[in-house]
Amino acid sequence: MLLTALALIVCGSSQVHAQGTYEVTTGFWIPMLPSYELGNQFEQPLDQRLSDPVALGGQIGFQGLYHFQPTRTMLEFDLNFAYADGVTSDSVSQLTSTESVDGDIFHHSQYIGLRDRFDLREWRIGILDIGCGFSHLRYDQNLTTRTDPIGLMIEESIDNDYVGGEIRSSITRMIHHRAVTIDFNIGIFDLDARTRSSLAQNSDPGTVVTPVGSASPSLDSTAVTMDLGIRWQTSICGLTASPGISFKYLSDMATIRHPEILSFINYDGVGVRSEEAYFLSLNLEILL
Repeated sequence: MLLTALALIVCGSSQVHAQGTYEVTTGFWIPMLPSYELGNQFEQPLDQRLSDPVALGGQIGFQGLYHFQPTRTMLEFDLNFAYADGVTSDSVSQLTSTESVDGDIFHHSQYIGLRDRFDLREWRIGILDIGCGFSHLRYDQNLTTRTDPIGLMIEESIDNDYVGGEIRSSITRMIHHRAVTIDFNIGIFDLDARTRSSLAQNSDPGTVVTPVGSASPSLDSTAVTMDLGIRWQTSICGLTASPGISFKYLSDMATIRHPEILSFINYDGVGVRSEEAYFLSLNLEILL
């Protein structure tokens, strides 16, 4: 429905001499997620039962600005996808002396809003773009924990869904005869987090696991985001391109809180907590 609405706006705007610029973005994506806390089997201190997930993944996106001439108003939209594998590392002496945690994270986001452009070069500031709009973010994690020789296997998922709005701004100015753009965005979102955690016994690898317990805690909260990025314009094989780097801050992201003691008999005490999260992106934008 969103794409259909965009198509109608674009087609209808051609009668008022509108013009658009569209870009494809690709690059590296580095998520730095909330610490992952496992249950305690041998009374280790909490700091020995935490893993700080950091991984390297990739991203791709499509974005555009549609200018309604002769006004300064522009329609802005973007669609982004990102994925990273192995977002947790092996832990030392959390459940046992040989424990491994493997996982992945998938992210997608959509944004649509309006911007206005102001030429402030007379004040040596540059060209200012500022606007606001609707934004949706989602981060889906899948985690599998295996222990040996105790034979516990934990399969979990964490789905963080953000719905809200953003204020977006950018300043473009010439630096050493090259157009450089600084982006700054701030948003406020309603966080709807849903988790699933299943504990099973798998003493013999390759055999059927025996379910022990499951839990599905959830979290509803308000989260704030901040984005800061810099990009510069260049030419690659005759195409206009903009390499850049950006940093994203999330004030709240849900992660599973395990019970102090994991047991084969029950799986009580599983909960959910929120922590800050950070995302680093190395981008390359190609003008279509």
